[in-house]
Amino acid sequence: MSKKIRWALAALLVIVVAAGGLYMAFGRGGDVPEEEETAVATAPSDGGGSERPTEEPTAEPTEERPATGDFTDPEQLALTFANTYPGNVDHLADPTFLASLDGTDASLLSQISNPRVEQVDHDLGDADERYAFTVFGTYQGSEVQAYSITLSRPAEPEEGGADADNDVEFRVDSFDWGPDLAGDEDAPGPATDLASPLTAQQRGI
Repeated sequence: MSKKIRWALAALLVIVVAAGGLYMAFGRGGDVPEEEETAVATAPSDGGGSERPTEEPTAEPTEERPATGDFTDPEQLALTFANTYPGNVDHLADPTFLASLDGTDASLLSQISNPRVEQVDHDLGDADERYAFTVFGTYQGSEVQAYSITLSRPAEPEEGGADADNDVEFRVDSFDWGPDLAGDEDAPGPATDLASPLTAQQRGI
């Protein structure tokens, strides 16, 4: 074999070896597989159920008893009077007290809002059953003791004697301005100079 042929075969062998190395390095590897993303599920802390927000109970506001028109109940009469006067109270007032309303000035009461009543006395005599109520309200942004009223009815029902149910309705029979509005000699109030209806003292109560 000539020298030139040997050199040609040696060069060919080098090329083959180099080509094989390149194939092993790049031909078989291909693309590197991407790592699969695995989602991690978080188990709920309560054993599988979704948490539901709990609502705190709210306290029900306490409201005054609504007016029903049953004036055998003294509180109902007092409440109706407080929400009506200085309007027409002919059906709520004792005739003597009603007559005393003529010529009086109750315009101050139109400035009092949110009236509420509170029983302060009860007396059952031989002739009459009597209640006293104080009427509170909001005047110029503050709660005031606006006035007091007394109500009465016969102690016994019209028929059936003392053991029968008394279905006679109460009527308002006196009115006194409260100390917050009447004031006194040292600190007169907005009602100091107003003509007043028949008072409890004038009524002899």
